[in-house]
Amino acid sequence: MRKMIHARSNPKAGVAYRRFRHARDCIGPAVGSLGWTLRLTDIRPFAEPLPPNASFIRADLADGPAILRMVEGCGTVLHFGGISVEQPFEDVYGPNIRGLYHAFEAARREGARMVFASSNHTIGFHSRSAVLDGDCAFRPDGYYRLSKVYGEMMAQLYWDKHGIETVSLRIGSARAEPTDARMLATWLSYPDLIDLVVRAATAEKVGHSVVWGASNNTRMTWWRNDARQMLGWAPQDNAEAWAGALEGLVGDQPASETNQGGSYCAMGVVARTDRADAITLTLFFVQATRTKFGRPRSSMRFRARTATATSVARRLSLRERSLSPITCLKRATAVSTRARLL
Repeated sequence: MRKMIHARSNPKAGVAYRRFRHARDCIGPAVGSLGWTLRLTDIRPFAEPLPPNASFIRADLADGPAILRMVEGCGTVLHFGGISVEQPFEDVYGPNIRGLYHAFEAARREGARMVFASSNHTIGFHSRSAVLDGDCAFRPDGYYRLSKVYGEMMAQLYWDKHGIETVSLRIGSARAEPTDARMLATWLSYPDLIDLVVRAATAEKVGHSVVWGASNNTRMTWWRNDARQMLGWAPQDNAEAWAGALEGLVGDQPASETNQGGSYCAMGVVARTDRADAITLTLFFVQATRTKFGRPRSSMRFRARTATATSVARRLSLRERSLSPITCLKRATAVSTRARLL
């Protein structure tokens, strides 16, 4: 039988920070005050004084062996590491996908509980008129948020397959105070966040549980039916005290005001080329090629080359929106010719 090590019987907790400021400034010291032995890690040096009973090991989440060594003997892993803002997929993949696997594997080898910093943006494209339960469908609003969906799914896998407990915290807007109208609903105060993390780490049995990470905000009508009662978590703070100053601070994009994810739903939106434009591009290319070679071409090779140039033109039209479809195709054809694709 695998020995289960929890913070109650073996009070050591590993905390992965990596750029998550409220984890660095609040959670580490709070957990350290419980008398636990802390092993902190980040990809960067830890510049601040260490909390009580804490040591720091500089490591990259992509370094699997280093993460395994660091978690040895730990009863709880507080995983707040990774990219915490929207970035291109390739940047997110290393720490948030591969690094997440390393953290869960380390927890599995030690039989440790995982407290996973998920995000409310796992459901960002749900309408603000919707009321969501903890087991609602995922609708992430970016690559970073997609990685959090992956994390919650991995947590479920490791509980079902290996018996590793995880509490997934769908953190709202963790700030010292709310700063816009949306945060009147999603704000999570630091004291409420600290209390949530401690209770997630010390509750008797959690399986894989999901908790909406928002304070006791009057305007939070979107989220319900999570595992807070099992943890004994009852947030105390309320963003309504800032309502007078923040009610008018809204975004300028419809997607940011109609979806629960707010401004993140409007980030990185790329307009799709209209189907009629794509047809025009293809027909123009076919005609130009027939004229160039003096005869029709219908072979598979010709069709493949047509598709290649059309694809290049579509990408160009997305990047240079001021260009007409015909101009994009002409440029793509010239590039393809120089590269001997035609």
